[in-house]
Amino acid sequence: MRLKDKIAIVVGGGQQAGETIGNGSTLQADVRREDDCRAIATTCAERYGRIDVLHNNVGRSRGDKPTTELEADMWDELFELNLKAMFMTCKHVLPVMREKKSGSIINISSTSSL
Repeated sequence: MRLKDKIAIVVGGGQQAGETIGNGSTLQADVRREDDCRAIATTCAERYGRIDVLHNNVGRSRGDKPTTELEADMWDELFELNLKAMFMTCKHVLPVMREKKSGSIINISSTSSL
């Protein structure tokens, strides 16, 4: 029960269109937009007074191809969602965690593109 009474943000708690169940979601955000990433951190900090855990669980592989076949525009799309979004959520959550001198960030990846 190490997470009992912890305040956690799970980025990517929604779902893709289809039959998947998703993880549930209480704040809709487009993590490709920095203002939305800021709003995630601000909303949580204002509502709960702290952020104990940031779990970045968002990404996609649709459109991925072998390097020699991947178009630059698709690389930009994948990079923006899979890496830049993670950077921006960390950027806006870290000040809250640093102020409290506590917190954990978990960034995960998927092998679904394999």
